[in-house]
Amino acid sequence: MRRLSGVTVLIVVLALAAWLALPACVQAGAAAPDKEKDKVIELLKLQLLLSRGEHGMFHDALEKLVKKYPNDVDVKALSDQYHETMHKRMTVGEQAVDLLMKTYLSSGGD
Repeated sequence: MRRLSGVTVLIVVLALAAWLALPACVQAGAAAPDKEKDKVIELLKLQLLLSRGEHGMFHDALEKLVKKYPNDVDVKALSDQYHETMHKRMTVGEQAVDLLMKTYLSSGGD
């Protein structure tokens, strides 16, 4: 009888400990979606800046986001894609300027 009562007390203590630990686990899990939600909101703000044609503000905000989430794959991919696209545009623009200058100079500069 004494052994049964000891086992019962042990089971009750373990159940109580598990029940008390449960809210801590739930709270710890709730923090991750909020961080993910914040990241999505910041990405949507970036998209809005880009759609408005505010490339300078977009670039500044993107750099801040990369610093805030340095190990995030989505943010890193967005940054890499943006910089690659801008590099291609700059290269095409430089080629166009070179062609215009060559045409201008070959026509006598008039």
